[in-house]
Amino acid sequence: MDALPVAYRHESPALWAALQEKQRQMDAGYRICAAFHTQTEVGALVRQALEVSLETVRADAGSILLHDPDSDSLVFRYVVGEKASVLTGYAFRADQGIAGEVFRSGEPRVTDDVTRDKAHHREVDRQSGYTTRNMVTVPLAMAEAAPLGVMQALNKRDGAFGPEDVQLLSILGQQAALAIENARLHEEVKRVEVLETTQRERAQFMRVVAHELRSPMNAILGGLKLILDGYLGPVPEKVAQSVRRAHDRGQLLIELVNDLLALVAGQERAAAAAFAPVCLNEVLAEVAESVGATARQKQQAFAVRISGARLFVNGDRHQLARVFENLVSNAVKYTLDGGRVSVDLAPGDGRASLVVDDNGIGIPKGVQDRIFEEFVRAENAKRLTAHGTGLGFSIVKRIIETHRGDIRLESEENRGTRVTVTFPRCPEPAP
Repeated sequence: MDALPVAYRHESPALWAALQEKQRQMDAGYRICAAFHTQTEVGALVRQALEVSLETVRADAGSILLHDPDSDSLVFRYVVGEKASVLTGYAFRADQGIAGEVFRSGEPRVTDDVTRDKAHHREVDRQSGYTTRNMVTVPLAMAEAAPLGVMQALNKRDGAFGPEDVQLLSILGQQAALAIENARLHEEVKRVEVLETTQRERAQFMRVVAHELRSPMNAILGGLKLILDGYLGPVPEKVAQSVRRAHDRGQLLIELVNDLLALVAGQERAAAAAFAPVCLNEVLAEVAESVGATARQKQQAFAVRISGARLFVNGDRHQLARVFENLVSNAVKYTLDGGRVSVDLAPGDGRASLVVDDNGIGIPKGVQDRIFEEFVRAENAKRLTAHGTGLGFSIVKRIIETHRGDIRLESEENRGTRVTVTFPRCPEPAP
């Protein structure tokens, strides 16, 4: 730029001023791009971008306000100027002030005299003790994306803010928004990695504990069974009652161990996700045959209706069988003798639907929103039978979600429960 002849500067002052302005903008852009490669901390990078922006447009002060979706407010995150320490962290509603209007509309705005603009949020000046004369406000957003907040430059040192200032700040605001969004995504990736590591360690711990418990418990239960069956000699009735209680408690612990292992297996199978087409008709037929015997013992009206069309889903056959067995056996288990249990498998809108309906004890309303959490059992279920770990629904829900399915529960205490599960269907494989 300085290489241009001095005479040319005098002959075309307007062109020379425009070229100088472009040079200023290019220098600012270069400095911020350089910061992207030298700064490793997002706060320092954004602050440097703000400082360069204010210096380039010759503003006395400025700030970057970010939107907090939880409170729907704009928060002063980065502030440059004499009142920076006072304003940093200050927040106001996202529909207030010029900043709020720009954030909502996504359109930049120049305010030549804030005393004549009713939209100006004067409380900010009162809080900080700063006197704002004029300002330019631009949305802080990447191209075609919703704004993350706004950038403001206050009190131009020589005159009023113009279109070239708006253009420059809009460009630099996009770069700052990119830095902030990249930092957010980086933090999200780190959180996911920590969560995955925690889940792997938890699964490993549960597997070790479950295996360590199962072998000795099976040995203990075997010994108790020998006593109850009289193989070790006559047993007084009082002693037999105590042994039976111990045996029942041991069986409950074995159920817990098995459910813990199933929970871990479900997580690991989800990670592996080696799915293949599975015929749900066949899975339900096998489950109905095994659970039907218990329903007949309880003299229940046990009806199973399976669609004539073969329904296939992409999934893990073992895990899907566990879902069907858990839901159907639970219906039989928590329906009193002589009650009714119906199971229907049918197609609909590209999905396969399983509906398990009973007139059993139902689930109390206060428990229904937690029933899919681990170790949750309703009090009426505990009163009916001590057997149960509170893991069944949790395991079922995880398996269903792994198969891109949905589960819906409707229940009323003492009236019954209806569970609906749907899966996306896949084509039947070629023979």
